[in-house]
Amino acid sequence: QSGNTFGLDLVRQVAARDARPNVVLSPLSASMALGMALNGAGGATFDAMRSALGFGTLSQAEINDSYRSLLELLTGLDPQVRFDIANSVWANKDVPFHAAFLQAVQAAFEAKVESRDFADAATLKAINDWVKANTGGLIEKILDQLDPSMAAILINAIPLQEARLSSEI
Repeated sequence: QSGNTFGLDLVRQVAARDARPNVVLSPLSASMALGMALNGAGGATFDAMRSALGFGTLSQAEINDSYRSLLELLTGLDPQVRFDIANSVWANKDVPFHAAFLQAVQAAFEAKVESRDFADAATLKAINDWVKANTGGLIEKILDQLDPSMAAILINAIPLQEARLSSEI
């Protein structure tokens, strides 16, 4: 229920601010990325993010367990349907990250975690290559450049699969 509420609120706010006739938005992707970021938040920031995501008074461990369960549910609903979710955290090697944060996003979100030099063009290529691979080539490039002062990039991808209907339906 909290995921649905978050998603509908997000779509409502984006639609109110973006006058373009066609906007593609994945509330699940936004929730996953914010859920990963929540693992690095504390105090009032944690409380505000947890509230925005609709998690009430749940602890970080309970929230991570919820995301882990959601990933398992969505990817295992129907063995006849392929549904993939990919998460990644690209950490700037010049910014110190707590190992607990990186371990939490790997465990709860099955995230690929890499510490890279954001001033190196190879990092930009690696991120774009990951996005291309994890969207089935539908998104060839997500970034044109990297700001070396950024701390991290958190990405969620839900590749669209070609729908095939069985003649037995």
